[in-house]
Amino acid sequence: MHQQACSRWFLRVDTAQLRRIEAMTCNAEARPAEAQDRAWLGEVAALEESLKHLRQRRQEAENQLLTVGERTAQN
Repeated sequence: MHQQACSRWFLRVDTAQLRRIEAMTCNAEARPAEAQDRAWLGEVAALEESLKHLRQRRQEAENQLLTVGERTAQN
């Protein structure tokens, strides 16, 4: 049951969390330069991967908001 709940969270983006996703993205965008300067190459790779997923989730949330807005406008 727990795995299914976690999977659902990972599969669906809650548009109410868009600000949180944006804050996490800003934080993650600021960190690769420091990691690069300190030669934390594994950290650089992990941050780049995290950024990729955060940006994807942000886009999914924005698309959901657009879809809801379009449905509302049609009614």
